[in-house]
Amino acid sequence: MNPSLSKTQPIEEVGLRRAKLSRLRREIFFLAWPAIMELVLHTLVWNVDTAFMGRVGAEAVAAVGIGGMVYWTVIWAFGGLGTGVTAMVARAVGAGRQDAARASASQAIRLAFACGLAVGLAVLAGAPWILARTSLPESTRALGALYMRTVALGAPIYLPAIVALSVIRSTGDTRSPMVITGLINLTNIVLAWFLVFGHGGFRPMGVAGSAVAAVTAQVFGSVVALVWLFVAPRGIRLRPADLFARVGSAKELVRLSIPSGFESLMMDGARTVATFFLTTLGSAAAAASYISANAEAVSYMPGYGFAVAAAILAGQKLGAGDEEGAREVVKQCLLIGMVVMGGFGLLFIAVPSVFIRVFTAEAGVVLMASQCLRVTGFAQPFMATTDILCGSLRGAGDTKTPLLITLGGAWALRVPLTFIFIVLLRLPVYYAWVAMLIEWSVRAMISIRVFRTGRWLKTRVRLETAGAVTAEAAGRA
Repeated sequence: MNPSLSKTQPIEEVGLRRAKLSRLRREIFFLAWPAIMELVLHTLVWNVDTAFMGRVGAEAVAAVGIGGMVYWTVIWAFGGLGTGVTAMVARAVGAGRQDAARASASQAIRLAFACGLAVGLAVLAGAPWILARTSLPESTRALGALYMRTVALGAPIYLPAIVALSVIRSTGDTRSPMVITGLINLTNIVLAWFLVFGHGGFRPMGVAGSAVAAVTAQVFGSVVALVWLFVAPRGIRLRPADLFARVGSAKELVRLSIPSGFESLMMDGARTVATFFLTTLGSAAAAASYISANAEAVSYMPGYGFAVAAAILAGQKLGAGDEEGAREVVKQCLLIGMVVMGGFGLLFIAVPSVFIRVFTAEAGVVLMASQCLRVTGFAQPFMATTDILCGSLRGAGDTKTPLLITLGGAWALRVPLTFIFIVLLRLPVYYAWVAMLIEWSVRAMISIRVFRTGRWLKTRVRLETAGAVTAEAAGRA
C-alpha cells in the first residue's frame, strides 16, 4: 500500500464532507431566510397593530388581543391543510412528479375554500358567545366580538391563500410568499394608520378600523397568492383546468392535515385558555401577556424559518429516497436554529424592557410584561428544538407525532399549571410563562427522543394524480 495515499484519503474525505455540509447549509439558508422574513412581516403587522391599539387604550389592546387570538386559533386549525399539502407536494417534487404536485395543490385549494366559508359563518354567529366565556368587562367583549366578526369576512378566501403559499414554499420557492406577505402587511399597516386614528379625512374608528384594515389586506393578498400559482415563473404552475380536474379522494390530504390542524387548535387553544385565566387578574394583566407574546415573536422567527427549511428539504430528500440526507438536513437546521434563538434568549433575560417599551409606556404593564419576557428567554433553546424537529416530522409526512407531543405538553402541563398558578394561587402574571417554560422543556426532550429513533424516515405519503391516487414517494422499503 502506498503510505501517502492512506494519509491523504482521510483528508480528502474530510474535505468532501465539509464541502457537502457547506452546500447544504447554503441551501438551508436560501430557504430559511425568506421564511424568517415572512414571519417577521407577519409579526410586524401585529406589532404595529398592537402599538396602534396601545395608543387607543388598554381596553383596545385587550379586545384585539383576545378577539384576534380566538379567531386565529380557529383559522390556523384549518390551516393544517397547508401542512398536509406541503408534505405531499414536497414529496412529489422530490420524486419528479409535477402532475401529482398540481393535483394535490388544486385539491387542497378547493377544500380550503369550503373550510373557509364554514369558519367565516361560525365566527360571525359565535363570536359574542365565545367572548362571554372570559372575565373581561362587557364593553371589552363587545369590541372583541366586533373585531372577530369583521376579520372573519375574509376567511373563505384567506384559507385558500394559506394553502397556495404552502404549495409555493414546498417547491423550494420561499421568496415569493415573503413578497406576497409583504404586500399584505404593508396594505394592512397603511390602512390601519388611516382608519384607526382618522388620518386623511377618515373618522377615527379605533378597533373597528384595525379590523377593516386587516380583512381588506387579507383579501388583497389572497387574490395575489392564488393568481401567483397560475403565473409562477418556476416551481409548479397550475392551469385553470386543474381546479376542476377529477382526482382521487381527499383521504390522503385529510389524513395528513387533520393531525396538524388539530395540533394547531390544541396549541393555540391552550394559549387561549391560559389567556382567559389571566383575564381574572384584570385587563392590565391580559394586556401585559399579549404585549409579551408580541415582543417574544421576534425570537421564534428563526425557529420557524429553519423548521420550514427542514420540512421542505426533508420531504424532498425522502421523495428522492435519500434518508441519510433528510437526517443531515434536520441536524444542520437544529444546530443553526439553537444558536440564533439562544442569542435572543440572552437578550430577553438581560434587557426585556427594551422590547416591551416598543408597545406601551404604561409603567405597570411594562413591569409585568418584562417579567414575562425574561422567563421566556430561558425557553428559547427548548422552543427551537421542538419547532425544528416537529417541523421535520411534518415535512416527512408524520403529522400525528407532533400532535401527541403538543397534546401532552399544552394540555397535560401548561393549562393545568396556569390554572393552579393564576386562578387558584393568584400568583403574578409571569407565573403563566413559568408554566409555558415547563411545557416547552418537556416537549423538547420528547422531540429529541422521537428524532433519534429514526422511525419518521419510514413514513409513507401517497401522491395524488388526476383521476387516481398512487402509492409513490417515500419511506420506500
